Amino acid sequence: MDVNALFEKYSIEEIRDIEKKTRHDIEKKKEDLRQMVGERYRELIEAADTIGEMKRSSESVIVSIEKIQDLCQNLKCSLSSGRPLPDRSAAKDSNRPLEFAKLYGASVSLKMLMDIPEKMWSALEAGDYLTATRLYLLSRYIYTVLQIDGQGAQITTHFPILVRQWATICHFKTTILQSCWSFLRDVCISDEAVSECIVSILLLEDFTTEKAFEQFVTARLECVQQLFQQDQADTIIRSQISSVIMLISSTIHQIYTIFHHDVIHNKDGPQIKCNRLMLLLDRVTCRSSAGAILSNDDLSQPSMKYLAKAILDFRPSLKHKPDPVPAKVLKERSCYFLEKCMKNVNHEVVKLLGFIASIKGLASIRDDIWEILKQDERMVDWGVVSEQVLGRSLSVWNEVMREMFLNRVKEILESHFESMLTTTKSQIAKVLADFGNPDDKTLQYERDLSSYIWTESAQDIPTHRAWLKVNTKMLSEGGSLMMKAHSYSPKVQALCAVVDQNLSALLEDCCHYTQNSGGEGGQVTGSGDNGNFEPFNRLGDREIVQEFLQKACEDSINKLLGHFNQQLYACKQQLANNKDQAGNEIIINRILLLGRVSGAICDLSPHLQACMSINIGEELGNSIGGRTNKKSVTGGLTSSKSPQNTRLTQMRLKLANFSTEAFSVWSESTVDRLALNFDSVLKDTSVRAILSSCTHWDNIDIEEETEDGKRVKSTIRVPMQASWYVQTLLYNLCHDINKTGSHSIQYSVLSDLMQKLTDRILCSYESLLASSSSGSGLGLVQNRCLQLWFDVKFLMNVLLRKDEAEAGKEFEKRYQKILERLESRIDPFDFDVFYPHLQTHLSRKMTRSNVLYGLLGCGDKNIAAVTSASSSQQEQHNILPLSTSQSRFSLLPLSVHRNPQSVLNPIIQAPKLKPAQSMGAMATIPNAANHSPPPRVTSSSFLEQMSTMWFSNVKS
Repeated sequence: MDVNALFEKYSIEEIRDIEKKTRHDIEKKKEDLRQMVGERYRELIEAADTIGEMKRSSESVIVSIEKIQDLCQNLKCSLSSGRPLPDRSAAKDSNRPLEFAKLYGASVSLKMLMDIPEKMWSALEAGDYLTATRLYLLSRYIYTVLQIDGQGAQITTHFPILVRQWATICHFKTTILQSCWSFLRDVCISDEAVSECIVSILLLEDFTTEKAFEQFVTARLECVQQLFQQDQADTIIRSQISSVIMLISSTIHQIYTIFHHDVIHNKDGPQIKCNRLMLLLDRVTCRSSAGAILSNDDLSQPSMKYLAKAILDFRPSLKHKPDPVPAKVLKERSCYFLEKCMKNVNHEVVKLLGFIASIKGLASIRDDIWEILKQDERMVDWGVVSEQVLGRSLSVWNEVMREMFLNRVKEILESHFESMLTTTKSQIAKVLADFGNPDDKTLQYERDLSSYIWTESAQDIPTHRAWLKVNTKMLSEGGSLMMKAHSYSPKVQALCAVVDQNLSALLEDCCHYTQNSGGEGGQVTGSGDNGNFEPFNRLGDREIVQEFLQKACEDSINKLLGHFNQQLYACKQQLANNKDQAGNEIIINRILLLGRVSGAICDLSPHLQACMSINIGEELGNSIGGRTNKKSVTGGLTSSKSPQNTRLTQMRLKLANFSTEAFSVWSESTVDRLALNFDSVLKDTSVRAILSSCTHWDNIDIEEETEDGKRVKSTIRVPMQASWYVQTLLYNLCHDINKTGSHSIQYSVLSDLMQKLTDRILCSYESLLASSSSGSGLGLVQNRCLQLWFDVKFLMNVLLRKDEAEAGKEFEKRYQKILERLESRIDPFDFDVFYPHLQTHLSRKMTRSNVLYGLLGCGDKNIAAVTSASSSQQEQHNILPLSTSQSRFSLLPLSVHRNPQSVLNPIIQAPKLKPAQSMGAMATIPNAANHSPPPRVTSSSFLEQMSTMWFSNVKS
């Protein structure tokens, strides 16, 4: 710290603060030093004492070394002087007392005690616990022999290290036992190693075989618990579950090989066939050379001749006779082990499976378990093993894991369907909300479907699919033209695509669990019977999974329908409370969208049909595999008698019913709007309203013969068109139907619409007639009654309805009554004159309006009326006879008349009309006697004339 720099940089006050801080730090350091010295003082004194002791020890060592050097020097001098050393060994050997021989034996025994710990450590490190146990028992026997030899005190005096050495060795018992128990808690252990561990425990603890078996079962149960107590970050769920299966199967097999014994009945009586444990015990405790503890290398040492014979012949022994475990105890404890394992496994594996988020992951774990069990050679005779140990046949997969895997598969399927349902609801809610924005151009086709249907696009017919056969294409692959043919708007396609994409991922995931993953699932080729051994049927749960898949799919669609019903109910409430026409149109568009989605979801979501139409004997993967297999499922080619197709049919029916209900709401709203407008115009008796609704009437010259025989000519006027408000009603109705997709609306909806509309129209006419009869408003004059009669007849001919017998009869009565009431207000004589002309104009108007109003009903009745009129009247029909079949639309009209001489003349030249005729009818009353029907033109003459005259007037 530079003082000059401080004074240049800081003020006086700041320098004083720095000085105080520095002095405070100095004092603190001093205090810390004092505390450190005080705390370490005792250690310092001890270190000083140790240093002093080391100094004295080193001095003593130096003195001893000096003495050794002096002695060595004296010995060297004696040898150099030539004086031989006295030979005392022979004398000592000859005169060696007996106690010296015992001391030599004790010395050899002590040397063995000194060497045994190292051998035991080597055996423990190698996992040879039985060898370590035998060495421990030998050392204990040596120590006991040395203590009870009668000279224990003397030996202890001569060899004080004996006590300390035994104190070191005696701790090996605990170490060996702990190692054995730890080894028995391992998952992958061989039968031989388990047998040696159990024998070691029997020798060290003096257990009976029954007690040892119970301890073995307890250790294996603890092993199961340890498997699930591992850190999830350091282990793989797949390995944990596979380890559980291996542990259970290996434990059952080890119980059979180590503890189970077979009773063989022969003529000498029942005999027990020894198991692995009994054979190993017999080998360890036998007195033959096979049970020797010391190796040949140890026995070949010269010092071993002084070792006591009792030590050389030592063999471990048990206090209790090693009897086999009773079969009843074996079965009870084995069943207890299996029951406890299943209880622990059920609790823990369920938690582990909760981390598996896909069915593919579950199938992978299942296949791993299958592979592990298949590669285990012990599983070949598993049926015999489980029958002998548990008293019944045991399938580890079916009884331990199968139910948990199935439940997890069901949970994953349910979560997938819930996710799909949530996504679909949110998408539908967003589209429904966007209808409230009139500036949203993406919904223009939803508001007016006809603009989408009649707009050409490059995607109408996909080029790569255009030349394929129809039965090889699905609806979703047919291009925009196919969508237009079914009235599936872009938003409906997008919403159904969301459902299909979710179900596609779900089916792809599900197929891993219900079909083989390549060949025989990775079957390992083995020798003998193991090559064809199947641990369990991996596809045994396919039917259950498929059944649940179909049920979950059906439940999901039902929930979606429930959501649709809620939205439809809300829209109905809004329609009932809303009087704004623009607002009602938005609500109706929402209702129509719900109805279209409900009707299209089965057709545009082939994977939905795959979920519901899979045959039990079919693999799930085939339904989402190639094009042919997919078509077989989604194209309705499966047997209609299967229960799956019955369920699919029911689901289709529910969706169709909702679609019908939604379109019925639209039809009711349309009828209410059109009927209200029609009723208001019809009942408007103002002169302006009546004049504005009038149409052109036809002037017809007629001749009548008086009583004097004179012929009197007169002109009558009859209506030749329907009133403008009638034509406006029909046009608006057709326009609304076209906007909704006329060709795809169900017949029942259109029929219901016609019935309701005609009922409301008749009610309007009935109300008009009732009000005129009561004297309120203007009366109905004859001319207006004629127009009203023409309007009613025209409306009832255009708006065809097919009711049930009773309803049809009631409607016909009301219709005829209205006509009668209108006819009653017309002069009867005049009406007789007007009637043929009214019928002629009505037929002509119907013919001309067939194409314009063809949506409103079948044209059979109209065609029949035209045909009869053409054959009996002088009126020449103006339709081109292209077809004789009764189709939904009638024949195409032309704007000119046909010359009886030629079918093609009207196309080239206009007809010549008399001055007194109007443009729509003849001026005189037709006379059937003077005119014959036009000649029938055959197809050959028609084609000949067409070839010569069709383009004859092009240049002119």
